[in-house]
Amino acid sequence: MPVNDPYTEQQQLASLSEELNDINNFIPATTGARFLNLLIDFVAYYLFLIIVITIITSAGSDFFAFVYSEDSGDKILYIAFNYTFFLFYYTAIEGLTKGRSAGKYITGTRVVRKDGSVPGWLDFFQRSLCRIVPFEVFSGFGTPWHDAWTGTQVVKVTR
Repeated sequence: MPVNDPYTEQQQLASLSEELNDINNFIPATTGARFLNLLIDFVAYYLFLIIVITIITSAGSDFFAFVYSEDSGDKILYIAFNYTFFLFYYTAIEGLTKGRSAGKYITGTRVVRKDGSVPGWLDFFQRSLCRIVPFEVFSGFGTPWHDAWTGTQVVKVTR
């Protein structure tokens, strides 16, 4: 039979109180911070892509030589690889860091659900999927589609 430790219960209540206080004090990220996130994240994405391609091709694979060659005819393989890698990268980065990417770390922001809770892996995958919709990047002048369609928002980190 577990023993109730009042000190542990007090710590849990204090932690919950802090979380609820943070939820009620979310400040949405500015358009400038979101734009800076976009720029930083694109640079980080392409650097990561270059590193992955370099590692795989140095291991002796000619997959990328075929995918990125001019002779490959239709570019279905090229497009499929890029979209798949894009979805994997953004889902993994935001999922592993609980809503932060390189840009969000630098600008002091993070992704949360509209109710203030931490999004799950499905939320991050859906956000990534929304990012490949044509012209989605232009929705950043208002509420970005990848936020509106997934019930998430980017907020300033208060701590």
